[in-house]
Amino acid sequence: MITMMGLSVLHPGLLIAGLLCVAIPILVHLLRRKHRPISWGAMRFLEQAYRKRRRLITIEQLLLLLTRCAIVALIAGAVGSLVRGSGLASQKARTVVIVLDNSIHSGALLESGESTVEYQKQRAIELLDSLDSTRGDRAALITAAAPAMGEAVPATSELGLIRSRIDGVRATDAERDLDGAIGLVSEVLSGIEGESIIQPVFFLGMRGWDRDASHNEHAIDGVDSILLDSPPASSDANTAIVDIQPLRPMVTRRDDKESYDEIQGIRVVLQRSDPSFSQSTGVLIHDTTSDVPLASVAFVWRVGQERMTQTIPLDQSKLIASRGGSALVRVTIDDEDVNPRDNSRLVGLPIRQHIGVGIIDSFTLDAGEGIRPSRWVRAVLGADEGFVSIQQINARSAGDRIDPTLDILFVLAPSALDDSGWDRIARLNAGGMPIVITPDASPDALDWVSHLESLSPGIIAGEIRSRSFDPPIGLANELESDGLLLDGIRDEYPDLASSVTVSRRLNLEPGADSGVLLRDVQGHPLALVSRSHDSDRVNSAGGSVVLSGVALDAQWTDLPARPFFVAMMHELVHSLLARSIAPDSRIAGAQSSGLVFDSLERLVGDGSDPRIAGAYVRVDQQGTGKRAVIVNPDASHTAAETATLETPLAGIERSLPGMDIEELSTVEDLSADGFGHTSDPGRSIALWLFGIAAVLGVVELLLARLCSYRAVESHGLEPRGAA
Repeated sequence: MITMMGLSVLHPGLLIAGLLCVAIPILVHLLRRKHRPISWGAMRFLEQAYRKRRRLITIEQLLLLLTRCAIVALIAGAVGSLVRGSGLASQKARTVVIVLDNSIHSGALLESGESTVEYQKQRAIELLDSLDSTRGDRAALITAAAPAMGEAVPATSELGLIRSRIDGVRATDAERDLDGAIGLVSEVLSGIEGESIIQPVFFLGMRGWDRDASHNEHAIDGVDSILLDSPPASSDANTAIVDIQPLRPMVTRRDDKESYDEIQGIRVVLQRSDPSFSQSTGVLIHDTTSDVPLASVAFVWRVGQERMTQTIPLDQSKLIASRGGSALVRVTIDDEDVNPRDNSRLVGLPIRQHIGVGIIDSFTLDAGEGIRPSRWVRAVLGADEGFVSIQQINARSAGDRIDPTLDILFVLAPSALDDSGWDRIARLNAGGMPIVITPDASPDALDWVSHLESLSPGIIAGEIRSRSFDPPIGLANELESDGLLLDGIRDEYPDLASSVTVSRRLNLEPGADSGVLLRDVQGHPLALVSRSHDSDRVNSAGGSVVLSGVALDAQWTDLPARPFFVAMMHELVHSLLARSIAPDSRIAGAQSSGLVFDSLERLVGDGSDPRIAGAYVRVDQQGTGKRAVIVNPDASHTAAETATLETPLAGIERSLPGMDIEELSTVEDLSADGFGHTSDPGRSIALWLFGIAAVLGVVELLLARLCSYRAVESHGLEPRGAA
């Protein structure tokens, strides 16, 4: 490209070749055949007339020559793509990084009835159509649903590939991951070589921009412009299911399948974005395995009410266990609103007809005065014959006597266990068996504490000592927030715990991976529970560990003789077992902690994308379903009140502070010539040059005709064809 005096030539080779053609009419003029004059009688009179008009004819011939040369030069300029300005935008290659929002917010419907993601896909394809791979234009595609993914990276000139990837994008159930998308944009741009116009283009939905949410600040270097395109605003009225929880952790079903220990139900939480009016929202509940309806209820909203919680009882006889041993129950909003992706949610209910409990005790003749701890546990759990079976295990032979099919194991004499016994317990716990440990009746028997670190790393911190109280102290008035294992008796806890006293306890300090299950009235922990990690729960299926700070002995506490002990033991057994066998519940797009969804068998939903809601089951080598994994939509911001939200431009400006971001919402055609607004795109004058050449061509024809008449007349001849 050549630039001079405000004009640029995009194809200088063609221009030079065209200008050389200007010499053709000159050569024709100079090499025109000369006639040798032949004298005859009247010749001298014609020569006198010719001399009088010779100067005029010469001028006319020069004008005709110049006109012909100008026509050729104009055509040469038009063919050489002469433009006004630098012409850089048309000449330089463009690299466009498309960030397409396929989060749960992209499932929102526009006024036209089209989903946001389909609208944005069409806009992205329009942008793609403006690129020219022959010029070296490139594109990359990044999807913004958490976690943000590079669907087509690095940038490539295979625009057909990018188009097919855009066509394949669909809305997910995950939240928007703007930080991850910006990070991927920077990675793509860091690998670009050569000179080009660089434009990241963000196609982002209008919803879900919480102004109170924390934003990480980023910078994108080396870009010519950052562009933002958002769909037109739609209705604000949206209702979402933000949470569902089972009323009881597990369904305990008798052999006759008609008798149940507890009432089962589901606690459903709805949220709506527009609380300015009253309305009624219908909710349906059905079993996904049998597709049988379980319940139907209406949520009646008051004016100003944003969130509502309601507990819905279930007909347990209609629950069918799927692979993995749990009934999968779907809760659905039965009304149409803006975003259908947040109108459904799954919950898993483990179904058991039998519980096996193991009790490890010393069972020695010199156990001391009073009732052995194992007898207290048997008295409480063994009363439910036929549903709970109990295996008593002597601590001295626990290394080879523990039945691996047990559901839960109580260790009531930890100091009597040898190394093989602790190794056996650790292996069973790693395989998913919950363990409950209480200290021995002897306050000095604490040598077993060293085994806790290998059994459950991080459950305790600091040194464990015993402490006595005279007079005895009571329990805290309320359960801890970490005490979810006892959540079923939370309402009754204050009355039940008021009669319990503690005379001696271990000094327990929670570790990094434990929570407090119970506290005494002074606020010190009485029981700790290990926190299960997602990777442990699904991949290695590790079970929970509960460490009690009091022994089941009258010298320590009167807990075994109080009603609270009965309620606590039943709730603890059910909750621990449910935690070990219940489906692992996740939010779409959350960190999977090494879980490979492709290795799971799908039960509900479509595909194996962790960003899509559904249900899966972990299968062993024999094809037996072990444990289900449930992925639910991330509806935390889909129904947020409008007053708490901001625009996409404000949201992305907070993530990219100090950077100039141009909105394209008003541009109807992203493939228009002016798209991108680069510094000096140049204006082509080729059509003007062709037009002027055409006008001069007409002038040349008229001038050539006129000159031929005059030349003939000057010689005294009549032009051919004249009357």
